[in-house]
Amino acid sequence: MECVKTVVEYSSLLPFQNMSKSDDCPENRCGLCGRTGVRTTAHHLIPRAVHRKRRFRERYGLEEMRRRKVDLCRLCHRAVHELIPSERELAENYSTITALLRHADIARHVAWAGKQKSR
Repeated sequence: MECVKTVVEYSSLLPFQNMSKSDDCPENRCGLCGRTGVRTTAHHLIPRAVHRKRRFRERYGLEEMRRRKVDLCRLCHRAVHELIPSERELAENYSTITALLRHADIARHVAWAGKQKSR
């Protein structure tokens, strides 16, 4: 099967520049822990739940909110939403990978997840 990749152009937001958008691609890499060869899901750095709110539309613009995504492995994606359950808090304070990594619990999780084997 041919691996089709789409490169994310948020080099200032992502620590890993070659982020794949295909679940079938063995080179998938998590945008937080950096594990490769794992299934990833798209995480909206500005959650879709706030896309209709005027405050966020004025701050980012609708297109920017839709584009700002990162592929995360299941472990990291679950951890982000468990450790920061508020969609509003995610949008206001954690709209970049760098901001997510500054969260102490997320950083601790990323250190642990990076050591886990890829299935």
